[in-house]
Amino acid sequence: MLRHLASSLLTAATLVAASAPAAATELKYNTLLPATHVLIKGAMTGFAERVASESKGEVTFKILAGGAISKGNAALDTLRDGIVGSAMVVDLYARKSLPMNSVISDLALLGTDTLVMSAATNEQKLLRCDDCRREMIKGSSIPLVFVSTTPYMLMCKDEVKSLADMKNRKVRATGPWAMVLKEMGMVPVNVPSTETYEAMQRGQIDCTSGSDAWLKSYTLWDVVKVVLDFPIGTYHGNLVLGVSVEAWNSLSPNARKVIRRNLAELAADSAFRYEEESQEAREGARAKGVRFVKAGQDVSDAYQKYLKVEVERVASAGEKAGLKNARAQVEDYLKTVAKWEKIVASTKRDRKAYTEALEREIFSKLNLQ
Repeated sequence: MLRHLASSLLTAATLVAASAPAAATELKYNTLLPATHVLIKGAMTGFAERVASESKGEVTFKILAGGAISKGNAALDTLRDGIVGSAMVVDLYARKSLPMNSVISDLALLGTDTLVMSAATNEQKLLRCDDCRREMIKGSSIPLVFVSTTPYMLMCKDEVKSLADMKNRKVRATGPWAMVLKEMGMVPVNVPSTETYEAMQRGQIDCTSGSDAWLKSYTLWDVVKVVLDFPIGTYHGNLVLGVSVEAWNSLSPNARKVIRRNLAELAADSAFRYEEESQEAREGARAKGVRFVKAGQDVSDAYQKYLKVEVERVASAGEKAGLKNARAQVEDYLKTVAKWEKIVASTKRDRKAYTEALEREIFSKLNLQ
């Protein structure tokens, strides 16, 4: 059904594009992340270079980092309005336009493994969730690659080990993290991840929830003193690469093939670079005096108690929002995660084997012509 959906939306424009001579196309790529971020300086830059080389310059990507064109909450608008041809889209910043996509991302607290959650989310949103893809295409974005962060941690300016330490502390948190941390006594503050450093420096927040890779990519190791070394889920709704319908239709069949055959590597590169960045960030942070502390038993108990009702909360919230397929998608996604836990284990976290699995199970099945 999904392939028929994509084909029906693109067929007419595709026939026109196929009959025209190939021409060089530059796709401007908008992202709120800084140029130094691991997903930009490594994964997307490498992807762009491979595509330009393999297409012999027929299609190129111009990366506009740091929100140069727009902030995260306007990413879909830049695609819809033709301001850029490609972009990174964070669904939590566009919940009204991407409600079903956000349901999958709202299961964040269950995530414990970057490779598993990246793969499972790509399969679910690209192949198994018609509503997810329909929302994206309606927003003028053809979704191509998603990635999960490494597990989130609580990073603070002062000592935080117990629920008593957390009480009334202001924390940068969105979505499910805001909910669980509020339940544990903290005060969530909605601050973009790119503005976390200044917010913490100015005293607007005491802590932030986020990947420990942020210690390096956002230089948070200059303001964070303590990391509660306790995983609190992953954000796996980050669309690393979305291309506008108009831009995609302007590409030749050969250009599309070049992009498609590089998607698995982009997905794998994004996930592995996140893990590598996480390790580098931890080592660098320790060298700067940042301490990683164990969570108290009361924190662990409170978190596990919250998890017991989290799946039902997400499914019910989706249904109350009018998404009739929300519960089915939640249940199916859990099965997809379980599937990829087995696959990732079988690859023994080997990069080549993981990339091959992504290609075999997901990206080779996409009909993007």
